[in-house]
Parts: sequence; C-alpha cells; structure tokens
Amino acid sequence: MKKLVLALALIAVALLPACSGKKTESQAPPEKSPQPARGGIALIAPAQRQKAAAIETRALDGKDWSLEAQKGKVVLIDFWATWCGPCRMTIPHLIEMQENHGGRDVAIVGISLDQNGRSAVEPFVSQSGINYPIILDPQARYADAYGGVDGIPAFFLIDRQGRIAAHQVGAGPKEALAQAIQSLLAEG
Repeated sequence: MKKLVLALALIAVALLPACSGKKTESQAPPEKSPQPARGGIALIAPAQRQKAAAIETRALDGKDWSLEAQKGKVVLIDFWATWCGPCRMTIPHLIEMQENHGGRDVAIVGISLDQNGRSAVEPFVSQSGINYPIILDPQARYADAYGGVDGIPAFFLIDRQGRIAAHQVGAGPKEALAQAIQSLLAEG
C-alpha cells in the first residue's frame, strides 16, 4: 500500500508544470510574449525588450556573482526551490546545458527561493551535482525585482545586452530552452 501511495505521489509531482509560488508585490512583470506552438519559447522582439533588474551578490560557493559581469553572454536565470518537483526535474537539463555551453557565451544561474536558505540548499546542491552558480533569495528580493514569481521553476532569458528576452513559468522541454538560447546567441 505504501508503495502505491508513493507511486501516485510521484506521478502527481511529475504532472505538475510548475509549483505555486508566493506572488510578491513589486513592479509589474515584464510583458510576456505569446507562447509559440509545440512547446517552444517565444522571444520578445529586440526593440521591445526591457533591461533586466540588477543582480549582485555572493553565490552559494562564496564567489561574487553579478548580472552586469555577464554582459556579452546569454544568461539563463532559474528561480527554483528544493521542495518543488518540477524544479528538481529541470536541474539535470540545466547541468547538461552548463556542461555544453556554460562559460563561453552562456551563463546559467539558479536563484533558490527556499526560505530555509543555506541549510536547505547546500546539501541539495552537493547531492545533485549542480555545476552552475546558485544564489540564495529566501526573502524573494530578486524575485520581486523580476516582477514577482507566480510559479516555479521560472526562467528568464537575458540577451547579450542585458535585456529580458523571454520568460517562462513551469518545466518545459529542454529542447525549447536550448533552442531559445541558440536563437539569442545567433542574434550576435
């Protein structure tokens, strides 16, 4: 019976596209572009993109991290939490993207919204083998700066000029993120 309950719980988590997040009140979220067919991520037209909110902090590994220092790269920001099933499902894809693209022209950063901060996130990061910087945001300061986060995972793609090029809530096909990143890299 316990195995059946556990199996049903795992199926329910797998079917969730996103975990509910606390809607934070702040500035209005960036204008969202319509989602294209077949699970792709629609990019905001370059002329309509808005400057991304500044992020400047120390990452979980003790190194300083800032969005400004990433200018010239395409940046993927992932708002997530350790307790969120769909967030956990996307992490292997982000690890793979970091292995394939990280460092050169692409920067990936995870922003944890876990309220227990380091004590919840550090063991999870170590156990999961996360190979990209993780920022702790238990008070949702950065989430507020990005218009509040309705659900997680919440992805923001930042173009090489530091502007928000796309926003997606929920786990989607890894190919959709990869394709959007490739399109932004092709913009030059």
